[in-house]
Amino acid sequence: MQSSRNGLVAVDTLILTASFDYWFELGNSLLDRCQYTKAIDAFNHAVRLNADSAAAWHQQGLVLYYLHQYEAAIASFDRAIAINPNNAAFWGNRGNALDNADRLQDAVISYERSIKINPKIPLAWLNKGITLGKLALHEEALACFEQALTLNLNCHAAWLNRGIALAKLGRYKKAIASFDRVLEMNPNHYLASYNRSLALENLQRYRKTTRNFV
Repeated sequence: MQSSRNGLVAVDTLILTASFDYWFELGNSLLDRCQYTKAIDAFNHAVRLNADSAAAWHQQGLVLYYLHQYEAAIASFDRAIAINPNNAAFWGNRGNALDNADRLQDAVISYERSIKINPKIPLAWLNKGITLGKLALHEEALACFEQALTLNLNCHAAWLNRGIALAKLGRYKKAIASFDRVLEMNPNHYLASYNRSLALENLQRYRKTTRNFV
């Protein structure tokens, strides 16, 4: 019995004396394995040991994001940004959390900060465009998707969302062409196929209406 108690003491001592690096690396390992509840505990230990680590606050924010705790994630990203305001990923992931928290205007601003730091990240343009689409700013969203495609021509999501924006703007032929690009890369892409069908239906309805007015 005594040895068992000694063993528990030894484990407790290890936890108390573990370094920041230990908890940070453990948190990243758990995050990679999608063990989010354990990962958040590890990052909580890490930021307690080193509250000046922007990376630790950012990783904590990522885990909270994956746990759908968006406001808490935003707070963690804010701590990371306060330490290092020039990291594009910090601003981009903050934008993702804001978007999911339905704080769309703030999300756009966060994506813009990310893009200002590094304008060559396709995902930042894509995510900004998606949020602008939610705000019904389809022309602005379209411009973002176009920019994402100049950086990565094979981005399925950019082609898909470009098509959706074009359809919202009534440019059905171009929307269909955009969905076709997705289907060329992935013939089984359900959303591209579904949205293409809708765009084709709307195009046919538009042509019929136009003929009736001639």
